Amino acid sequence: MKGNIMVLIFLVLPLMMSGCGQKKQEVIEDKHNIPQGSTLETIRMHSEKLNMDMNINVYLPQDYDMQEEYPVLYLLHGYSGNEGVLKQKHFKLEADKLISQDKIMPLIIVAPNMNNSYGINSSDTARTLGDDSSGTLNEGMYKDYLCHEVIPYIDTNYHTIDAKEGRYIGGISMGGFAALHIAFSQPDLFSKVGGHMPALFIDKFPYDLDKWLYPSDVLRKERDPIYMAKTADIANLKVYLDCGKDDSFEFYNGCAKLHKILLDKEIDVQYHLNDGEHDNEYIHGNVEKYLLFYSRK
Repeated sequence: MKGNIMVLIFLVLPLMMSGCGQKKQEVIEDKHNIPQGSTLETIRMHSEKLNMDMNINVYLPQDYDMQEEYPVLYLLHGYSGNEGVLKQKHFKLEADKLISQDKIMPLIIVAPNMNNSYGINSSDTARTLGDDSSGTLNEGMYKDYLCHEVIPYIDTNYHTIDAKEGRYIGGISMGGFAALHIAFSQPDLFSKVGGHMPALFIDKFPYDLDKWLYPSDVLRKERDPIYMAKTADIANLKVYLDCGKDDSFEFYNGCAKLHKILLDKEIDVQYHLNDGEHDNEYIHGNVEKYLLFYSRK
């Protein structure tokens, strides 16, 4: 991708939200009158699929060791984001609150760093297009990294429900696109998927992003969740879509189109068009609804 294209992507996309190493454990304290005891662990693991070390944050609920198996939510960040989405977008705080109020089942939340990849398998060799000053896109086997490295590691090292019934995936903006793409292509792995203001483009692409994301009609049908939904065998998948009425990228159009396709296929889907824009404030205001979808008692 040419440099001037990457400069323009940098100006627009940051608005879109932004063997294995030993685990490092960090106990986070929130002063909101919520019982303490949940933890965030930071893992740095080597990915063979990407040939690089990758960070993962793991939320463990209070009294984690008191239960044998927990459901797991894989939470994917937006463009320019990272594994810090658990803290930055209030997921830890809201999970603590809802668990303490007995509104959701205790769960593990896993936030892997996905770089600016859109969660697709785009290249056998991992590489970065652009640079930090002009904006970047990351190529590599990112779907395989999540499905064949991160998930097996989590199931091996934590008290998880090692089955699709106890495994969910969701994401924000670019991460919402990635979550839908991965769930639709791997319905054997997940029982629920959430796209939260997901980057579902229809006709309006910021500055030739479509030439990288969908370089051919064949690849668009393999990558675009809207196209994938028409043919994917996702009868047992529960889907949650939401977007702000004033989303600057107009992703409500993509959500509405995907919603109709899923309804026509009689998929268990819900779509919420809420007040708000494409920003952190919108996500902060809806985290509780997301967690209730994934883990409501």
